[in-house]
Amino acid sequence: MKCYIIIFALLTCSALICSGQETIAETDSVKITQDSTSLSRHDLDEAILKNVYSELLDVDKQIRLTHNMLVDLNFMSPGVERKIQMKLDELNGRLDKASAELDSITDKEVKAESKPYKVTVKDCRQKISKCSGMLKKKGKK
Repeated sequence: MKCYIIIFALLTCSALICSGQETIAETDSVKITQDSTSLSRHDLDEAILKNVYSELLDVDKQIRLTHNMLVDLNFMSPGVERKIQMKLDELNGRLDKASAELDSITDKEVKAESKPYKVTVKDCRQKISKCSGMLKKKGKK
């Protein structure tokens, strides 16, 4: 059994070395490695942009669902009103996070690509504001 563990450890170490990782420290049973691969700022900003894109799609979908639910509701209890308001606040928080991520982009090319996303964030905020207004009107009935 120890032989299998040693062979597995040797295969793992050689795989790590071949995959671009360097050994930093080594003891008889533990090996600490550091990944030597590097990513450019452009790649990181592209990843941020993709993350923001998927987040904005989901937020927009949730806003549309909430809006449609508000249109269909005839009566709303205070508990339901509170839950919907919490949902709208959560969506607003997600938009804040997405906006902050867009502001963190430094690569000029990716920054130019991010401008439509900032407009989308603004549009989503307006939709949330509209839903909040509808919620207040429905809650007063």
